[in-house]
Amino acid sequence: MSVVLRYLVPMRISLSTSRKRIALGIYAELRKLLRVNLSRKHLSAAAGFLTAIFAFAPACLRAESYDADYEKFLKRYPNAVYVSDFGAIADDGRDDTDAVAAAIKSAVEIPGTRVVFKRGTYDFKKLKMGIAAIGLSGVSDIAIDGRGATFVGHSEGAYIGISESENVCVRGIKIKDLKMPYAVGRVVKIDKESGNFECALIAPFAASRRYVKAVTSYDIGRKIFTSETDAYQTRFRKFAKPVDPWILSVPLENPAKMPEVGKVVVLRYQVYAPPAVIVVDSRNVRFENISIESHAGAGIFGCNSENMLLDKIKVVPEGDGILSTTADGINLDNCRGKIRVSDCEFYGTGDDAVSIRQTYWVFCERTGENSARIKLGRRLTGLIKEFAPRSGDVLRIGGKTNWLRPEFESVVVESKIGENPGEVYITCENPLPEYAKAGMPVSNATAFPRVDIVDCKFGSNRGRGLFLLTEGAEVKGCTFADTALPAIYMRCDFSKWMEGPAPRDIKIEDCSFKNCNHWRLEEGAPAIYASAKFPESAAAEGWVGENISVEGCSFEDCSEVPVRLEYIKNIGESAEK
Repeated sequence: MSVVLRYLVPMRISLSTSRKRIALGIYAELRKLLRVNLSRKHLSAAAGFLTAIFAFAPACLRAESYDADYEKFLKRYPNAVYVSDFGAIADDGRDDTDAVAAAIKSAVEIPGTRVVFKRGTYDFKKLKMGIAAIGLSGVSDIAIDGRGATFVGHSEGAYIGISESENVCVRGIKIKDLKMPYAVGRVVKIDKESGNFECALIAPFAASRRYVKAVTSYDIGRKIFTSETDAYQTRFRKFAKPVDPWILSVPLENPAKMPEVGKVVVLRYQVYAPPAVIVVDSRNVRFENISIESHAGAGIFGCNSENMLLDKIKVVPEGDGILSTTADGINLDNCRGKIRVSDCEFYGTGDDAVSIRQTYWVFCERTGENSARIKLGRRLTGLIKEFAPRSGDVLRIGGKTNWLRPEFESVVVESKIGENPGEVYITCENPLPEYAKAGMPVSNATAFPRVDIVDCKFGSNRGRGLFLLTEGAEVKGCTFADTALPAIYMRCDFSKWMEGPAPRDIKIEDCSFKNCNHWRLEEGAPAIYASAKFPESAAAEGWVGENISVEGCSFEDCSEVPVRLEYIKNIGESAEK
């Protein structure tokens, strides 16, 4: 080592400000690496030399390690705080929750700071249902720089929570729960009278006393979820019990959904637990190079947030695993601005791989010429503040002859949370239409994000590939295979799920579809499906959505009519291969 240093010391290199920052980082790393007490002068020269090599070496020598995106990332976040300096040491098996929190607290004091991890495993043993292990609240210009670190959660809960923040980036991490949130086994015995069945679990899964909240049949040979059994019992409170170390006795809330002996089933121990990553009421948030291998709940959930980039996200189980997340891979509700999902891969999600839409509001009563009481269409009262329309937003009310085709819109000048769960009092600039009455849909036109889904892979799952409802989107260069339900689903629903808006200005181009919607649940089993679902009392004359085109796409092992667009005006020409 001394020989090497003798050649490094005499060299002097002029560095720009950014290069100096990099050199200082290398200086710190050299001191740790060499573990000798050398002068700062000598180490600075060595750091300068190494910096010059990485900055100016021919591309052919660094093609495998050079990452242009990471270089841009370093320019946005030039400062660094290392979690190891606060006691979070990779692979030591200790709880890293408090140490990482201390590093975060230090980093937020200086804008443009990265919280840096080293490659290895970090244990989070204090995950809680309502509190994220890594909390970023009310901060700006901060990043999580994982560098390939693996986050392991020892209980159910969120790993990262971002709220009321801006210019935040999470990069280079892998997420996996310590306990698998599911098991796979073959049905060996059924008892319809008691409502139980016995399941011989397949290694590495072992029997334990747990709630089973969903049971879905699975074809191991074809590696697809099948429709013979799909039982949800998320509120059923009766434990599955081990008969022996490998046999589990599973109770069903509805015995009519009993699987057949010999069938393989996936048992989900959880469905709707807290997502791995949560983003609420934030803007300019980026997720890059993130892998989610197993999680009890959705992968990434965002609501009421503006401008989000999701690049190189992998929601794929490790090895030969079947399930990655027990719910959606990515779920974005009531977001605004621009959303881009690029170069991502999804496989084995318990529900939709990607879901982007808005929850409808319901008109309750007029409280004045320009004001009304409205209520959120679904029970999401814990997020009522985040979903509530803001002053300056544009609200729309359904039309007199078609409730899902808005005819009235006005700017909100005041919005107040009501006393009853889920209700909001709004005042608009313009008088409300005379035809507005209780039960009609209300949507927030400001929360219709511009969406780009580019070069993504959607593999086998128990749901839809892409659930997309917005005004203005492009889906390009994506592949869809073995989705249980439609690969691209664009049906607004004001009857049950209260999801909107009606799809408009959506272009699907140069995508491939194979064996999509193999459950054949929609009429005609289309791979691409757009429609509208009204309540029985609603007016439903004419079209709802408009300007949807499907161009240059190929379909294999799909239905005879793979594209079905209902209630849509101005359908673009379809060029199917």
